[in-house]
Amino acid sequence: MQKEAQLILMAEDGNMVELTVCQGFNFVPDSNSNDKFLTDWENQDTVVIFSQYGFERIFTPWSDTYSSVTIPEDICRNVKKKDGWEMAFCALGNDAGRDLNYFGLYNRYLGILRVFYFNTDASGNGTEHSFEINMGTSKPRMKYPFYNALAYSIPTVHSSVNNAVDLCGTGILQTFKCWSTPYTAMSSTALSRGWTAFDIDMSGYVPEGNDYFSSNEIISMACRTVTNQSVSLAGSLSADISGKYSSATPAASSTGGVSSTLSSLGNMLADVQNSALAQIDNALTGSPLNKAFYYAGTVCNIASFAYDWIMGDDGLNEANIDSMPGKIELNLTGKIDLKGYIQSFSGNQISPLSLKSSVFRTTNPDTHIGEGVWSLADDPVIYVADDHFIGSTRRINLTVGADHTYSTSEGSGNEMRLVTFMDPESIKLNINTDLFPDISDVEVVSYYGVYPDMEKGHTGIYRNLMQLEQPATVDLVDRASVKEGSVFRTTNSGNKMAYHQLAKETLISPSVDGEASSCSMVQQEGSDYSYYGCLLTDGTGNKRGFIVDPQVFFPVSEDGKTIYDAEIPDFVVCVFVTFKSAGRSFQFARRYLPDVRLISGNALKTSKAAIDQYVEKCKKRQPVNFLNNGTGAAVVHPNGAAQMEKAQIILNHIIND
Repeated sequence: MQKEAQLILMAEDGNMVELTVCQGFNFVPDSNSNDKFLTDWENQDTVVIFSQYGFERIFTPWSDTYSSVTIPEDICRNVKKKDGWEMAFCALGNDAGRDLNYFGLYNRYLGILRVFYFNTDASGNGTEHSFEINMGTSKPRMKYPFYNALAYSIPTVHSSVNNAVDLCGTGILQTFKCWSTPYTAMSSTALSRGWTAFDIDMSGYVPEGNDYFSSNEIISMACRTVTNQSVSLAGSLSADISGKYSSATPAASSTGGVSSTLSSLGNMLADVQNSALAQIDNALTGSPLNKAFYYAGTVCNIASFAYDWIMGDDGLNEANIDSMPGKIELNLTGKIDLKGYIQSFSGNQISPLSLKSSVFRTTNPDTHIGEGVWSLADDPVIYVADDHFIGSTRRINLTVGADHTYSTSEGSGNEMRLVTFMDPESIKLNINTDLFPDISDVEVVSYYGVYPDMEKGHTGIYRNLMQLEQPATVDLVDRASVKEGSVFRTTNSGNKMAYHQLAKETLISPSVDGEASSCSMVQQEGSDYSYYGCLLTDGTGNKRGFIVDPQVFFPVSEDGKTIYDAEIPDFVVCVFVTFKSAGRSFQFARRYLPDVRLISGNALKTSKAAIDQYVEKCKKRQPVNFLNNGTGAAVVHPNGAAQMEKAQIILNHIIND
């Protein structure tokens, strides 16, 4: 209870001062122990921490007396034992280091380690913050609990990974590292005094006999704060350019000599400006300022060459090709309006924490942390036909050029596409049946696609991590037996690739693409190849949309007259898993990188037959496979028929063509 008292002080000289005294309060720990908190945390209203003020007793994040305004209610109160939460570690009240105010709860059903931290001082913490987690040391050991924590999950078939891969680009080989943004109930992301909470994904399934914690690994976490500031970085140029030309050679007459030459030169430069500007704008990247000066320099170079050529200058050579008799004077007026954004790291008062894996066992001998929940047993497989391709509804001829190039009169109009499809039987699940002994109703939904707005090759570093190779290109011709300059004719049955005349609009799956009006051509960022399909976004303006089961176009140059051998794009496989256990339903979702394999036309018929059988099982809700860890639990794919519809359409055309 808080009380107030009003006092009136009178000095000897008669002056009076009125004071209102408010009762302050501070918890005085009856004990520096958190023993009750370790075993019955969900029913504790307070807990002891050690800070710059010594030992303090503060409210817990879920306290009914004090509500944490920085953490959403559904996060800070979701800590019940009945829901699978168990104490993982607790550094609260540890006087070995100031402000080590961390504790963690692990949910054995979700595979999430939820870390809570109490910040006692918010000064100088920047405008945004996140927590950097090093999930184990850099020793080349198996870290199955964290295999689902990276941008792309790692199937359990990869018992080890390439530890020479620097995922962070820092020169430090920290393969298993991630950044976690804390939960916040407020619009500001600045670090404030009070509780904060963040999650570490430890849901990767751990095969029997691979105990991560027996290796005495170390998990460390540290808060990183960032300050955002507006600065002048980039912008556009607005200017008027004018000038005059002074000739060094006198004119012979008004109708000949230099006067006539300059008239021709003016016409030539007008043509140069009209034709060159679009090419330069297309060819250059970067700021408009660079383009403007590049264009100005190009015109001057062309003007110099044109004048010397018209005048028959014998001194025309590489040494003076940029020189010109006379001079061009240019006046540039205008303004440059620049604006931009910059980020800088800021200091904070939050102490980093390192935990030996043995700490978890010491804190709670019965913890399930480190066992994981689920993963794929093997890499998903995507097939690319290496002797069949799809094109427009007319026959085409291509002149074989240098390596991987072909000349054509209308490259983009030929609409040359790869034949690609996923092997649905390659999706094999592992689920921790020790945690879910009565597992039932296991369902999987899987599909593949691309992120066109992410830079070409963005999956490469993760493929290197798993040593997951894939072919770089699919060659249109057998270059060992074809000479440069020869003609590839789609009517020639002796070609390496069989040609199928199919309009892109005829290869649409209603369940995946919707109507043809929903589909469009989308170019891969940083590349010359495109996709046709329905671009899925989150509806909030998120640029990084996703195209499911795309039609992959051969690369075509900007002028539309050069075609390249087909490149294998950055395919991604999305997997959704649901099942029931102990009367509850569980849902999980992760992304994986596929094993991309070339497949011959002879094998397409076998694959088509297998897909047809798979689709029939899906329609009847029969098991398409079983859990891979030997439990015999059936797995069904309720949406498998819809997901494989486009593959069936394409393979039907190819096989029956």
